[in-house]
Amino acid sequence: MARYQYRHRKRKQSWQKRFLIFLSLLVIGGISKTLYDVLFNKTVNNSITHSAVLHLSNTEKEANKLQKKLPTTADDYSHFNQTVQPANNTAKTMELQLKQEDFSGVALVICDNHIILQKGYGYANYAEKKKNNPYSVFQIASIQKSLTTSLIMKAVHNGLLSLDDPLSRFYPKVPNSDHITLHQMLTMTSGLRNTGLPKKLLNDDQLIAFAVSNIKCSKHGKWHYEAINYTLLAGILEKVTQKSYNQLVNEELIQALNLKNTYLYKDFLMTPHQTKSYLYKKPVNYSYPSAMDPIGFNRELGTGNIGMTTGDLYWYFYQLIHGNLIDQNAKQELFNPLEKNKYTGGIYNYKNYFHSRGVENNYESEIYMSKDGKNAVILFSNRYRSGNTYKDLSKNFFQMLYPSPID
Repeated sequence: MARYQYRHRKRKQSWQKRFLIFLSLLVIGGISKTLYDVLFNKTVNNSITHSAVLHLSNTEKEANKLQKKLPTTADDYSHFNQTVQPANNTAKTMELQLKQEDFSGVALVICDNHIILQKGYGYANYAEKKKNNPYSVFQIASIQKSLTTSLIMKAVHNGLLSLDDPLSRFYPKVPNSDHITLHQMLTMTSGLRNTGLPKKLLNDDQLIAFAVSNIKCSKHGKWHYEAINYTLLAGILEKVTQKSYNQLVNEELIQALNLKNTYLYKDFLMTPHQTKSYLYKKPVNYSYPSAMDPIGFNRELGTGNIGMTTGDLYWYFYQLIHGNLIDQNAKQELFNPLEKNKYTGGIYNYKNYFHSRGVENNYESEIYMSKDGKNAVILFSNRYRSGNTYKDLSKNFFQMLYPSPID
């Protein structure tokens, strides 16, 4: 019995010893695997991560290269959605002058159908430290009269109007309306003058009624710039189309031309790209912001309450020039005014180019453009310099695109 117990105890001890050795091997194996993972797999993972970072970095670099190489031809709307640094010495000279003039706004310059400068300067909103850029939206003021003219020409094309129609067909109570034609209203030779301005917010019908009741006719046939002509033209459009003026602008211009950065006044107030206007005073800064004037903009029906980017304005005129908005007969009528009157339909016509401008609530907009659309200078400013506008500067820039003097 004692011998059996001894042998059993010995076998038990032997089994326990083997079990402990087995456990030791497992522990050592686990530690070894952990060390292997730590020493080798981490290196592999780090290598993979580093490779991915390098790939991402290279992708970003390629994207940046592609962005820098975006086409700058002016016949593609998408090309206006970018900043274009001065592309040649002419554009560099222009930028230098803009900085010397303390220009606040956006400059767009097109030479031989290529964008050579498209860039923001100064602040769109100084309080928010938001800088101007190609997406910045400005009030175009009186340049809007060209948009109203395009709607009139489309109505003529559709047989709803004739430029020879007398104003009395629509507003017989207006003085001398039997002798005033729509063409004379487009060319500012109607002799119409307003005698008062609304002092409160009015709807379109109320605005037209106010205009008809506060108007006189003086020097019929002589050129005189008067916005009331276009307010009445907007009312005429509403009569013959049975649509509001804003609806016509939205459907026949904004949607038809796919203008993504053009806004009617109420929408202008909502866009994050809206610029705030300032009065230019020395020392040059942004200490004189202009309060928005809802009553003032409200009464500019058809004449000056639309916001646009420089790119959208160019694209509108580009489509107009190339007959994609109105037919060739209407275009001929628009760009060939009476010899003694260079103004027709919101633009001043010259032999090979046209000019349009607007000033309102300390916004200033200027455009000079060749009649083939290949050369243009557009300056939008949100800091108006009273008595020293950007008209001459924009004309000088336009002249720099030509080897010989322009008329």
